[in-house]
Amino acid sequence: MSAFVLSSGNDYTFVKLPITIAVMYFSSYLCISTINVFYSEVNFNVVTKYFIYAILLQSLIVVIQFVNPEIASLISQIQRLTERQVNISTSQLEDGSRFIGFGLLFYTASFFYGTALILIAFQLKYKSMTQVSKISGLLIYLVIFFIGMGLARSTIIGFASSLIVFIFPIKSVKSIINITFKFIISIILTILTIFIIIKIFPTFTKSLEALINNAFDFVIAYINTGKLSSESASGTIDYFVFPNDIRTYLVGTGLYETYFSKGDYNYSDVGYLRLLYYFGIPGMILFLIVEVKLLKLAFKTKKLKPIYYSMLIILFITNIKGLTTLAVIAMLYALIPNKKMDSYK
Repeated sequence: MSAFVLSSGNDYTFVKLPITIAVMYFSSYLCISTINVFYSEVNFNVVTKYFIYAILLQSLIVVIQFVNPEIASLISQIQRLTERQVNISTSQLEDGSRFIGFGLLFYTASFFYGTALILIAFQLKYKSMTQVSKISGLLIYLVIFFIGMGLARSTIIGFASSLIVFIFPIKSVKSIINITFKFIISIILTILTIFIIIKIFPTFTKSLEALINNAFDFVIAYINTGKLSSESASGTIDYFVFPNDIRTYLVGTGLYETYFSKGDYNYSDVGYLRLLYYFGIPGMILFLIVEVKLLKLAFKTKKLKPIYYSMLIILFITNIKGLTTLAVIAMLYALIPNKKMDSYK
């Protein structure tokens, strides 16, 4: 509030932040309360199961929108989207270069899908499961990964973080061999599955060409040129335009959702710079402290530390690409009344 008063902006985005946090809290509380109606005990397993279900439901809506423009248009109309968001989403659906989410659109989906990948990786490694459950878990992991990449290439950060959860800590040489073997088998099965789909449904895979080229442009660039590059990453570098006025570093400009330069304000997709331009370095630091504290509260038990550290990776790295907040996810897990994890190793 002080940054808003001291600066010359008239953007209420973060002035409304306490209200937004309150809405997040009551929404999370409502979710936990609803689950509690059907379960005598609400714990980490139950909440995670429904979180994954929600991501799978979102993925189904995403695919339906992608293949049916009429439904996509209807879903777009019932959301509170700006004209700019409607134009971008419509354009990308028409050329088939991107999936569009419901309520998440594109970039925001990356940290929800990334979180889902981390949670599945955690369960596959630590939860006592049958072989059938592990295989189904791996298939769900792959589906969420591919849909997530189609929504936002930043999902790759969540994917990398989930691999860290799955691989570390390494306790012995035997565990290294076991994990490496499982990983290689998973990759081979994935490639084999993709190859079979391409052969059986050539017309279908041809329709996904633009999507695949966009979602995995860095892989395609490496295959074609031997260099790892991405159009998304290159575009992000162009947005690293820093303020000139020392006052902006102290109290910001009070501008956030302005898509043109104004005074010392320069529009940027970079999360850190968007925070800096709005309420200066003190506000940016405070924002990140709140995010870290909420994550620590949500995943404070010793067994959940791998999730906590992986979520920190998502928070700090994806804020280079765009503004990332994990508060709503953190609140959901922080409100779990039963912290017991008896079914985990």
